[in-house]
Amino acid sequence: EVLFKGKSVFKGYTKYNGVECAVIESKATVDSEGNNQLMTNMDDMEASLITVQSGDVATIIFFDIKEQIPRYMKSTIVMTTDIGGVGGDYAYGDDDNDNDDEMELPMTEKIEMYLSPMK
Repeated sequence: EVLFKGKSVFKGYTKYNGVECAVIESKATVDSEGNNQLMTNMDDMEASLITVQSGDVATIIFFDIKEQIPRYMKSTIVMTTDIGGVGGDYAYGDDDNDNDDEMELPMTEKIEMYLSPMK
């Protein structure tokens, strides 16, 4: 589980595909006080954990006030993880090595969604 702390700000209104939408901008940072660990295999409770060292998420939402749904959403997630000591199928390096070395892995994920009301 990785927790983020941040805030959202109403930026105004825009027309998106002919629909009046509120524009909401959100920004958050990884909560450094949290556990911030991800399991490498959600089905295996013995799985190794990956520690999220740092990260940010930025999101823009066009929210259709009349239909009460987001019409458009774009998020960018940037994180740096420590995958040191990950074993099993995720092992790296020499098999004889105990994998105690740390390896930082920067990751960026962009998510873009276009939505419409169900009729």
